[in-house]
Amino acid sequence: GGEFHSRAGFVLLGNFRHAPNLDAFRWMRAEVWPRIRALKPDAELHSYGAYPPKEVMEAHQPRAGFHVHGPAKTLAEVFQGRRVSLGPLRFGAGIKGKVSDSWVHGVPVAGTSIAAEGMRGSGDWGGVLADDAESLARVSVELHEREELWSGAVAAGGAILSELFSEVRFERDLLASLEQARATRATMGDDWIRGMLTHSFSDSYRYFGRWLEAKAAMKVPR
Repeated sequence: GGEFHSRAGFVLLGNFRHAPNLDAFRWMRAEVWPRIRALKPDAELHSYGAYPPKEVMEAHQPRAGFHVHGPAKTLAEVFQGRRVSLGPLRFGAGIKGKVSDSWVHGVPVAGTSIAAEGMRGSGDWGGVLADDAESLARVSVELHEREELWSGAVAAGGAILSELFSEVRFERDLLASLEQARATRATMGDDWIRGMLTHSFSDSYRYFGRWLEAKAAMKVPR
């Protein structure tokens, strides 16, 4: 319970050179955040992201609880003391760095089904999901206010990271086998196959490496 009570507020993270993140910011500011504030008038949001355009920085409105910080020096700065991460993505594909980064730092995510794509395990999701502004505002506030829901979501996020770890370990073993086959057979096709697979798996290694480092320091729930 101490971890829950030592945290407060919402965080919105995303590089603004990535079109889905700019769209998510606009939607949050115009449609979702006013509804969150209607449900929780003292709610505070802190937005971070590299390459913010002028419209993003001008959206800074502390009186409405909407704080725009621009680039962050470290992810620890982004998530320190925050209770809920927001993932209001309306399009986009692939691994969602903002979701994995949140879970690594012990913060559950209130997002859309797009935010959850590619980020699911076999159990519960590490947060809450809704696809329209009113519903997303409601579940975001529920995740922020209900300790039991929040704690379960933190644990679920950690469990999904553990499953991703198992997949990465399998990929590592596969690459090792391919390398051994290349060395012993030395056929013409091995190099491009290995290169293709190495490129495909590089993002998984990168995210897993960040998770391991943070887990060692912060004891992410298993």
